[in-house]
Amino acid sequence: MDIVKWARKCSECGCGMNEGYLVRDGDAYYCSDECLHKHFTPEEWLDECLVYNPMCDDVDRSLDGMVVGDNSYWTDWIMEDVVEDEDCEWVEVDGVMIAKEDYKDYKPYKN
Repeated sequence: MDIVKWARKCSECGCGMNEGYLVRDGDAYYCSDECLHKHFTPEEWLDECLVYNPMCDDVDRSLDGMVVGDNSYWTDWIMEDVVEDEDCEWVEVDGVMIAKEDYKDYKPYKN
């Protein structure tokens, strides 16, 4: 039996992912530019990733007062090799994606 642990599942194509785009603190996840750009143009993504902060000093500023926000960005999730890992939300068993909370009911539980 082939078991793969995934931190997240792509909101567009449904594949498992341990790195990719996080949108609005987890409203959506995209595994690739291709999946992301089905929902955001490059310009829209730039706007999504930047927030205006007039209080930041010149060192922290980029693009005339726009600073990198913390709600939408590219990231990677470091996965431990156990299903109990807090970043693991999906388990793929023989090509079938299963939500972590449903994994114990799917088959006899094994790490």
